[in-house]
Amino acid sequence: TSRGTATMTPEIARDILPLVNDGCHHDTLMRYLDYRINGLRSKLEIPGDHNALLSVQGQIKELRKMKSIQAEARGVLENDRRDV
Repeated sequence: TSRGTATMTPEIARDILPLVNDGCHHDTLMRYLDYRINGLRSKLEIPGDHNALLSVQGQIKELRKMKSIQAEARGVLENDRRDV
């Protein structure tokens, strides 16, 4: 891992591929992630302590990363095939 971020393994990529390749499930997941990001953005507008602000920013960053899960899974599997 680099800077505490776990890299998706080929095994995990294969496991989640049905979720991200199915249009209905993928669209539902993206709508949910957008919903969560928007909810967290509203928290940024509420005055609070610096640590709480950093926590919300980190949560938003992770949810945004989740939005690229389909490309990440496909990329991992493509690289895994090339390595074989």
